Amino acid sequence: MLKHSTIEHRTKILPLRWVVNYISSVGSTCLVRAADLDEDGDYGFKYRFYSKAWKISDLLSSRWSTLYRIDMDEWLKDLKEDMAGAEWDDYDSEGNAYWQYHWHEDPLTGDAWRIKEKDIFETQVDFK
Repeated sequence: MLKHSTIEHRTKILPLRWVVNYISSVGSTCLVRAADLDEDGDYGFKYRFYSKAWKISDLLSSRWSTLYRIDMDEWLKDLKEDMAGAEWDDYDSEGNAYWQYHWHEDPLTGDAWRIKEKDIFETQVDFK
């Protein structure tokens, strides 16, 4: 992915760029913590603190940090070429997609089997 990216330095002042790059990494952590608090519905002081820290770090990093621009068309083309082999196939030998199956395990014997997604509601499994 990095071979399809170009580096864009927003400032030529090297120490400023180092400091702002560090601040933006701290701000990313604050964004994750604010999102976690948002999912929990906790909108107290910590949520406001992390949100404000992210907002300030984003303002600084958008002005003075190092950005990486990715050419998505070239990256997707390269990704499709890399994943063209049979080892990247998402289908089993019968042509069914793996994500259509749910794996189940018998708690007594440890035997495992898979059930197709459309058969889940039709099949009643009894673990007696």
